[in-house]
Amino acid sequence: GTNRVSIVSNPNFCIDLKNKIESILNINVSINEKTENVKLLNISGNNQIRTFMNWIYDDADLKLNRKYLKFKTLV
Repeated sequence: GTNRVSIVSNPNFCIDLKNKIESILNINVSINEKTENVKLLNISGNNQIRTFMNWIYDDADLKLNRKYLKFKTLV
């Protein structure tokens, strides 16, 4: 299947994060509606995921090992 990074949050957070990611990293981000108050931000495509994950893990002292190790299998 296709790899994807999904972040579930409220609409305002998802929209702000989408704008920030697109302007800083120059990658495409989509937002899908889960419910009226819950949105799903998605990043797909290995290159875009790699760019995003390198950005969030760069100099990170705090990370969820299970998710980080899954990311490392993509790189």
